[in-house]
Amino acid sequence: MKKKLNQEGEIVIFYKLMGIETVDENTNKIIYREAVRAVIIQNDKILMVQSNIGDYKFPGGGVEINESHEEAIMREVAEETGHLKLFSER
Repeated sequence: MKKKLNQEGEIVIFYKLMGIETVDENTNKIIYREAVRAVIIQNDKILMVQSNIGDYKFPGGGVEINESHEEAIMREVAEETGHLKLFSER
């Protein structure tokens, strides 16, 4: 079943930018996934990670099923940077 794109929203805007007029829902399955990113600043320095294609990004990634955003960001920062303790004790 082909559906004409006529509603506004982020996905429709993306399709319009890419020049896509119709979407076949049987062949173009879209999987939505929540993601988290951390902006960590210490001593006027920003922690970033280098991707495998050479660009830099804030550490983070996808939220797993039954995982809170807080758990996800702590896991992702630990996986990508090795920093296990995100918050200092005061």
